[in-house]
Amino acid sequence: MRSDAYLLRWKSIGASDGDFWLYDGSCVSGWVWLLKIRILDCILIYGLGLILDAMMPLYLNSQILRALQESVASEVASRMNAMCNATENATELKKDLTVAYNRRCQAKITNEILETFAGAEALRDLD
Repeated sequence: MRSDAYLLRWKSIGASDGDFWLYDGSCVSGWVWLLKIRILDCILIYGLGLILDAMMPLYLNSQILRALQESVASEVASRMNAMCNATENATELKKDLTVAYNRRCQAKITNEILETFAGAEALRDLD
């Protein structure tokens, strides 16, 4: 979707006369492109209404683009925060499960040692 091209006078500070620039705004796949082409030997004077009509769509496009970019940045930050929290929770869960597993293994080993000594004591009592 292309927009119309507008010829606007751009005054340079310290120059005797201003340069003319052709602004051509277009929107391609969600991005707003603004082409600026210098035009010499051309004198056109537009009223304030026409200049505002030319600049307002570009300004609105830039504000909408900024809002969309902030929305995407907010979503990415939210996802990063969620992933950080999930990583911390997974690390804590892994540590807790490792401690529980090691306690069960230690309890099994202790039971086997106690059973071995109990069996040895029983055999000693029989002799």
